[in-house]
Amino acid sequence: MRLTEEELARRGARVQELLRPISRRATGPAWTRQSLGTSQVIIGTHDEARPSSHYRDWRFTIDARRHHAMYFEAWRMEARNRFVLDKAYLNLYEKNGLDETEIVCLHCDPSLPSDADHAIYKRGPHVHMAIARSPYDSVHIALRGPNLAPVLQSIDALHDALAWGVEMIRDEILVLMRN
Repeated sequence: MRLTEEELARRGARVQELLRPISRRATGPAWTRQSLGTSQVIIGTHDEARPSSHYRDWRFTIDARRHHAMYFEAWRMEARNRFVLDKAYLNLYEKNGLDETEIVCLHCDPSLPSDADHAIYKRGPHVHMAIARSPYDSVHIALRGPNLAPVLQSIDALHDALAWGVEMIRDEILVLMRN
């Protein structure tokens, strides 16, 4: 998954589009591009004004009572004017007063070496049932079989696979959360 600086500059609008099916806002959540040093770019989502906290703490409202979500993409500079996607993470939470409980996660780690532990499940889009107790909360439930090449061939192909996962979460999980 590689993008030029120009392509990466347009990625925020695509992220907004990706999250529209679950966002309470018709346009999708707001997004911010944040540079971490000189070699990493984060595209993170949030509601309204840009939060000042760490991007993993940013939240946007979803179409379910007492729930919100976090989404970010971590892009690493691979070479001059070329960035590679390391992580695309969506987490849904239930609010408990000032606390929150992680419910479900849709993750993707496309830059993970193919010989890394569990890479066959982790490189493509996969789900974690975070609400399950340990050790089940860290199980990687892959949304794609062993041939990841079609999903990892381009950012558009990966976007489509993630979009399918977002829609599945909307249709199978948010329906339950709305009650």
